[in-house]
Amino acid sequence: WLMLALSRLYLVDRDPLWRDHLFRLARAIMLKQRKQHRFPDYVGSFYTPPQSAVAATRGEGLVAAYRIAVAEDPELADEIRQSLLLIADFLRYRHYSWELAAHTRRPQFAIGAFSESALSSNVRMDYIQHCISALMGIDEVMGGSDG
Repeated sequence: WLMLALSRLYLVDRDPLWRDHLFRLARAIMLKQRKQHRFPDYVGSFYTPPQSAVAATRGEGLVAAYRIAVAEDPELADEIRQSLLLIADFLRYRHYSWELAAHTRRPQFAIGAFSESALSSNVRMDYIQHCISALMGIDEVMGGSDG
């Protein structure tokens, strides 16, 4: 939420302090992101075990930074875009499709949800909310739907 607030503050008064801090946070996030791993479903994540809410909340922040970087720092915007693609792929692995949900005790309640991590099938509303929010922002960044 800090990154979302910084992006909004920058749009209101164009103080470079907000933008610069936003960009520093974006770079720090991307520095910690897994770009490769022996387990393909860990790529795009941040911690061990890789957690969906962690990746999603960082994705939400990076979307906010991307929106500013497009006009202010196109090179950074390209880096952020690549990072967001990795996050989207990682979240895809955590998403309960029909095929994955069929292996749960109550598949009708699992379909569409996002699991906590690669090692836990736990589901909470905040995992779902952050994952959907991040994916909607990533879709926008990639030129998908208009909102």
